[in-house]
Amino acid sequence: MKTVVTSIQRLALLVLLFSRMGFSQTYSTRFEGIESPLSESGRWANNGVDWTQIRKRDGIACSTQTGTNTGIYKFDDSYAHLSGFPPNQEAWGEISIAKPDESCFQELEILLRFTSAPHRTTGYECFARCVKSTSSYVQIVRWDGPLGKFTYLADRHGTNYGLSNGDILKASIIGDVITVYINGVEKARATNDTFRTGNPGIGEFLACESGRGIGSNSNFGFSSFSARGIGGSVAGPAPVKGPLRASKNPNYFEDASGTPLILCGSQTWNTLQDWGTGGSVQPLDFDAFAGFLKAHGHNFTLLWCTELPRFSNLPVTATKPPDFTVSPHPWMRTGPGLATDGGLKFDLTKFDHTYFDRLRTRVDALNRAGIYSAVYLFTAEFLLRFRGPTDGYPFSGPNNVNGIDDGYHGGPAESGLASVTMAASNFITDLQDAYVRKTIDTLNDLPNVLWIVSEEAPMKSTWWNNHLISLVRAYERGRPSQHPVGYATLERPTDAILYNSDADWVAPWAWISPTTSCGTGTPSCKVNINDSDHSYFGMWNDPPQKNRNYAWENFLTGNQVLFMDPYLVYYPRENRNLCLSPVNGIGSRPDPRWENFRNNLGYLLRFSRKLNLANVIPRTSLCSTKYCLAQTPSAGAEYLAYVPAGGAFTMDLSAMPSARKLAVEWFNPATGETIIESPITAGSSSQSFSPPFGGDAVLYLVDTEGHR
Repeated sequence: MKTVVTSIQRLALLVLLFSRMGFSQTYSTRFEGIESPLSESGRWANNGVDWTQIRKRDGIACSTQTGTNTGIYKFDDSYAHLSGFPPNQEAWGEISIAKPDESCFQELEILLRFTSAPHRTTGYECFARCVKSTSSYVQIVRWDGPLGKFTYLADRHGTNYGLSNGDILKASIIGDVITVYINGVEKARATNDTFRTGNPGIGEFLACESGRGIGSNSNFGFSSFSARGIGGSVAGPAPVKGPLRASKNPNYFEDASGTPLILCGSQTWNTLQDWGTGGSVQPLDFDAFAGFLKAHGHNFTLLWCTELPRFSNLPVTATKPPDFTVSPHPWMRTGPGLATDGGLKFDLTKFDHTYFDRLRTRVDALNRAGIYSAVYLFTAEFLLRFRGPTDGYPFSGPNNVNGIDDGYHGGPAESGLASVTMAASNFITDLQDAYVRKTIDTLNDLPNVLWIVSEEAPMKSTWWNNHLISLVRAYERGRPSQHPVGYATLERPTDAILYNSDADWVAPWAWISPTTSCGTGTPSCKVNINDSDHSYFGMWNDPPQKNRNYAWENFLTGNQVLFMDPYLVYYPRENRNLCLSPVNGIGSRPDPRWENFRNNLGYLLRFSRKLNLANVIPRTSLCSTKYCLAQTPSAGAEYLAYVPAGGAFTMDLSAMPSARKLAVEWFNPATGETIIESPITAGSSSQSFSPPFGGDAVLYLVDTEGHR
C-alpha cells in the first residue's frame, strides 16, 4: 500500500522531530498564495510603522520598498518576524533572484531576536547582496530601535559573499554568537548580547540611489523559509578549564580536564592601559574587544602594560611620530611635586587599586568569554626604544617620592635601562618584586591566566628575566593555582636563551621555529607561541597569502600563533593600520585589511580541535610541501597538510594498509570554504593531490572510521 504524506503531516512530523531533538519551536513556509502584508494566519508581524511590509505572491516573499528614498528613510527595509521562539534560534531561506541587478543594492536578510513596536525595531539582521561579483558582501547588523539607527557587527566583501538564485541563506544565534552561512559554508560571525530575546524573520532591502537605475522589488525574494528554536535560556560561553599545564605532547598545553589545546589569537597594545596622543587618552571598549576575539574564533590574547606614562617615537607615522600618553599605572601618583610628564610624582610603596581592579575585571571578562590571557609583567622594549626626558618613568629619580633613581635624566633611550639590566637584587628589584606579587595575588584564582615577563628586552636583561621567572614560580607554589610563565625574545635573535631558560612557554624571534623548542632549562621543552610582533615584523608589507603562510606553516610545525593586531591604534605608516575615525591616535573600528588573517587564526583552532593533539607531531617527510601534522598508526591515522603556494603535491600514506580508507577534506584559507571529496584508499607512499582551487590550501585526511 502506498502512503501519501501531506504538507501538513510533514510539518507535524518535523515539529515532533525537532521537539525531541531539543528544538522548542519551529515554522516552515513556501509562501503559497497572495498576501500583502505577509500574515499567514497571524504568524508574521511588522509593528514598526516606519518600515515597509513583506508581501507574498506566487510562492515568493518579496519587498514593498521602493528603493528611492534618501537619508535615514532609505533604511525602511521590508521585514516580517515570527513570535514565540526561545532566545537560541536559527533560520534559513531559499533565494529567488529573477534578475541580478548590480546597479542597485538588493539584499536578502535573515532576522534573529527581532522585536517591533511603533517607531522601534530591534534585533540582528544577517544579510547578503543579491549578486555575485567583487562588490558582493555578507554583513551582520544590529538594529538599535529608531529608523536608521543600527550598528555593524561583521562585514565581509568579495565574490564569495554574494547570493545566486537557488542559494540557501542561513543564520543562527546561540548565546551571544551570531553566524551566517551560504549553502552551508560559514561566511561571517559576530558576538553580541545586547538583545537576549526576540524572534526569527525575514527582511529585504532595495536602494537605487541617484544614477544607479530604477530597480524592482519583485526581482528578488525568498521562495521558502524555515526557523527553529533551540530550547533553553541564552547559554553563556563554556568556562575555561584551567590553569593550563604541560601535556605529554611537549608542543601543547593541556587544560585541567587533560585535553591538549593550542593558543591562537590577536593581541594589541592598549588592552589594559588606555592610550592616546595629544596628551589625552582614549578609553577602550574592552567588552567589544573580547567580543571581537570571540567573533574571530580566537582563544588567546596578551594584556600589555608599559611603565612609561608618556612615550615617544613609536613609528606610527613616517616622520615626527606623536607622543602617546598612557594610564592607569600600578602605583599611586600622590606627590608632592610633579613628575617629568606633568603628573604627580609616584609613591612606589602605594599601589593604585584602580589599576589592579581593572586588571582583574578584564582578565575575568576574558575568562567568561572562554579566552586565555597572558599578562605582561613589564615591557622593557619601551625602555629600550621609546624613552624620553618627559616620560615620567616611575623608577627615575625626578618621578617618585621614594628616592629611587635608575640614573636616567634624558638622552638616548638606551641609556635608561638600569631598572632591567642589573645583575643582582637591589632597591629597584625589591619594588618590582612587590608589584609582581601583588599582580599574582590579584589574578591567582583565575584559570585563564598565563604570565609573561617582558618582550624584546635589552640583551643584558637575562638575569632580570630569569629572576622574575623564578619569583613567579616560587610565589605561586604557595598559592592555590600555578600558571605557565613565558619568556619572549630579547632585542636581537637569541632564541637559544629562551629555550635554555626555566620558562614554560616562549615567544621566539624565528619566523618558523624548530619542530620542538627544547633546551637545558626546566622544563626542557617549551610550548612555542610564535608572536608576529617579534618574528614577522613588517608583515603589513606582504600580501594576504604570505601572511597566511606564516600562520599555517607555524601551526603545521607544531607551534601556535599570536597576531600583533594593531586593532584600533591608528598606524598610517606604510598603511599598517588604517582604522576608522581615529581620535587622539585611536580609531573607532578595526581596519578590515586584517580580517582574513584574523579569521585564519580561528581556522587554526578549528582544525586543532579535529586533530588528536595528544598524538600528532610535525612530520615533514610525509608531505612534499614539508608542512604536515600527523599520527600514523596502522588504523586511525590522520594527516593535516598545508600547501603554501598551491599546486600539486604528494603525501606518504603508507602507514595504513590499502584495505582502509581516508576521508578527504579541502579547506581554502583565502575564503574559509570547505570542499569534501570522496574517500581515497590508504597505503600509497606517494599519493598525488591537487587542490580544487588556486592559492594556498589545507588538506585534512583521516581514517574513515575515525582517528585514534
